[in-house]
Amino acid sequence: MLEVSALVSGYGRIRVLNRVSLAVADGEIVCLIGPNGAGKTTLMRTLAGTLAPWEGDIRLAGEPIAGRRADHVVGRGLALVPEGRRIFMPLTVSENLEIGAYVRLRAGAKAEAQQTLDEVLALFPRLAERRDQLAGTLSGGEQQMLAIGRALMARPRLLLLDEPSMGLAPMVVSSIFKAIASLRGRGTTVLLAEQNARMALKIADRGYILITGEIVREGAARALLADPTIVSTYLGH
Repeated sequence: MLEVSALVSGYGRIRVLNRVSLAVADGEIVCLIGPNGAGKTTLMRTLAGTLAPWEGDIRLAGEPIAGRRADHVVGRGLALVPEGRRIFMPLTVSENLEIGAYVRLRAGAKAEAQQTLDEVLALFPRLAERRDQLAGTLSGGEQQMLAIGRALMARPRLLLLDEPSMGLAPMVVSSIFKAIASLRGRGTTVLLAEQNARMALKIADRGYILITGEIVREGAARALLADPTIVSTYLGH
């Protein structure tokens, strides 16, 4: 589904990613873990087309997308839930979700967009209850549900999630991760960047560890969870 080869990216003259390579197979949930400043958000932004790569190759289902505009990337089947949610606070829940379907609505797929909306509201019933409420008045957990729902409205083949647990209470995090895990059964492939390494590895098939812009370890999620070095360094024990 996703193939990233020797990707280099950054801001201005600051190099953040140093020849990062990774892959995500169709139907997988793959997590990307690492400390603050490791480059997780830079990688997600580069994959989604909101940040231009300096070098390297990105392929989605075999098609090169490195350096393509974000709307093109969305149209090819990749959607990003950004760090910090970035929802449109002055708009209603319904309006935010409609914006997520913009590329499909522009192509005339109104019936498909309505079907996707029904699926999103079934996944997050709280959003159905608050369809006419302003997004800025939602709780943090509800805003994260809305951010995920907005991305799902594009009906992506690959969903990128950047720090979905940030700033949320443990009970809310558990609910959000349960919803993310359910996406596999809906046919959505997931790449998840997350500081809550234990929670991410529990729902993932495989994981990559990113340190100062480089992949330093990869493997099956269960193997990473069982590794004493990984546990002591990233899982707080």
